[in-house]
Order: sequence, then C-alpha cells, then structure tokens
Amino acid sequence: MVITALTAAGHAASGVAAAVKQANDLTDSMISDLKASENLTINRVGQVSNSASQASNKVKGVFNKDKEPEVSGDE
Repeated sequence: MVITALTAAGHAASGVAAAVKQANDLTDSMISDLKASENLTINRVGQVSNSASQASNKVKGVFNKDKEPEVSGDE
C-alpha cells in the first residue's frame, strides 16, 4: 500500500517536472521571438525579458551552491 502510494507520488512529481520544463522551453522560445522582432518596442521587451531571465538564473545560483548559474554570453 505504501509503495503504491509512493510510486504514484513519484509519477505525479515527474509529470509536474515535465510540465515545468515544457513551460520554461515555451517561455524561452517566446523571448527569442520577441528579441528577433524588427519592431523596436517588441524587440526591447524581448531584451528586458531575457535580462530578467538571466538575473533569475543568477539568483538561483546563489541559493543552489551545487550548480553554477546558467548565463548565456549574448548580454
């Protein structure tokens, strides 16, 4: 009974992790599309969103000492 419950919880956590990764990938794709826009306002929104994402990754690195923050070189 306990093993069945733990197995179900493990599958649920795995599903949530997959959904979060998919949402993150979609967000990254949207930011790339914004940055590629020829419209200056939309392009700037993409640049600001990208900067916010990079800052978020740096903060994650501060709290997670086992992993280096992921920062791209296109700043």
